Amino acid sequence: MSVLLFLKGLAAAGFGWHAAHHAAMGLRTINESDTASLNDDSGLTTYNSSDDGTITIPNDQTAGWSKQHTLVLYQSGVGSASFLAGAGVTLRNSGLRTYQYGFLIARRVAVNEWVVA
Repeated sequence: MSVLLFLKGLAAAGFGWHAAHHAAMGLRTINESDTASLNDDSGLTTYNSSDDGTITIPNDQTAGWSKQHTLVLYQSGVGSASFLAGAGVTLRNSGLRTYQYGFLIARRVAVNEWVVA
């Protein structure tokens, strides 16, 4: 049984929001530039492309960010990926890019402020 199916079962059985949140967290694969959302918080976005791309981090009001969220980006293809600040967002270390089989993490540290490591 997959972890997601297990967590969805816990949520359906009434074990609360925490299990439901983790069942819904973002585990997705993309092959072109995209925009982060609350569904990506504490999940894993796999970038699989031969072209370089970006994951735009929208501002708090647009995305609904309200706490210390974490976005994790994994590069499985040869094209590298990076985080890009949306309108009104400050992105520290914004020049960092993934490398093949590597990770890049963005952490919300204040209102409309993120740090990339």
